[in-house]
Amino acid sequence: MKLPVFAATDTKWHASTSRTITIDGLRGYLAVGVFIHHAVIYYRYLTEGIWDNPPSSFYTQLGPINVSLFFMITGYLFWGKIISSQGRPGWTKLFIGRAFRIGPVYFLMTGLMLLIIFSKTSFVLQEPLEKVLFEIAPLLLFGIFEPGQVINGFSGPRGITAAVTWTLRYEWVFYLIILPISAIFARNRKHHLVYAVTVLLVCLASSLLKNGSSNSLLLAAFFIGMVYASLQAHDCRIAASDRTMSIVASIALWLVFFEPIPTHKTVHTILTGVVFYGVVNGCSLFGLLTNKRAQRLGEISYGIYLLQGIVLFAFAQAPEIRTLATASSMHYWFFLLIEAFTLIILAFIAYCFLEKPCIATGKKIVLQNFTSKTTDLVNDQKTIT
Repeated sequence: MKLPVFAATDTKWHASTSRTITIDGLRGYLAVGVFIHHAVIYYRYLTEGIWDNPPSSFYTQLGPINVSLFFMITGYLFWGKIISSQGRPGWTKLFIGRAFRIGPVYFLMTGLMLLIIFSKTSFVLQEPLEKVLFEIAPLLLFGIFEPGQVINGFSGPRGITAAVTWTLRYEWVFYLIILPISAIFARNRKHHLVYAVTVLLVCLASSLLKNGSSNSLLLAAFFIGMVYASLQAHDCRIAASDRTMSIVASIALWLVFFEPIPTHKTVHTILTGVVFYGVVNGCSLFGLLTNKRAQRLGEISYGIYLLQGIVLFAFAQAPEIRTLATASSMHYWFFLLIEAFTLIILAFIAYCFLEKPCIATGKKIVLQNFTSKTTDLVNDQKTIT
């Protein structure tokens, strides 16, 4: 990622502050971590025929912990916007922006998945056309629904995408339900922090009572980010050096990935929240989050996340490659490096030619349609007065 060809990712579509620079770097590592998580699962599937978490706690944790951090980022960034707009962000603008952000690469991934499915079924309808259309239709809703068990007679479409789209459903629940309801409490400066802390404590308590409920913890991840946004709105920040915060974050990460802890799921979420609190306050993890490679990976992280299943599946389809790659763990890691490089190139191309232009189009639509209305409203008010 240090090659000059990747310099296109240096001009970001969003503005960064000194604190969001560390978040941008974190995104890159999170996406790569989820890829490694799925790659290890794929190795077990190819060698043992078992699609399940690997025996290693570290590789197992790379999936859920990284997704939790992604959700914390979402909660932090969007709750900050809601607070700054006093609970009135302009919902239509927000949803248009989200559609143009999430949709393009999602539809690219979905199109590639369908192309693979139809190639596997010889481009012949294996089911009635109406049934195939019924199976495909939910996929047009920007990731709210996952692929079904069968499409055109092909079993296991989720195996092509590594089932990564389940997180998009939670993201849309956050944007369409949680955020609008929560916005009510952002209209008063005194309420938004109390609200965010209260809901977070309820989620954590619910998880403990339900033995580590996944839904409660995923919801808690959003609210951890929201609590931190509220704290920053009240100008509550850590008065500690980058080195001190990096040491604390490293200890928390060690406990999450390498130490078995009772009621571990809830405790892991809390410890992950400790790490994220450091990151939003500028913790660079000894420079890992602020170097150029991390920043560039962060810019294309959405493509890395969504397209990883396509790359893993495509490489596994060639019998010669599959046999050679699974001959030993060393062989597999060698091919994994090739797959990782292929994924980064694919995500980079998608970023340059699809993701970034579509985001710009969404911003342009919002600017043209809503700025003019705001201007007209201001002019009407001036006329009245």
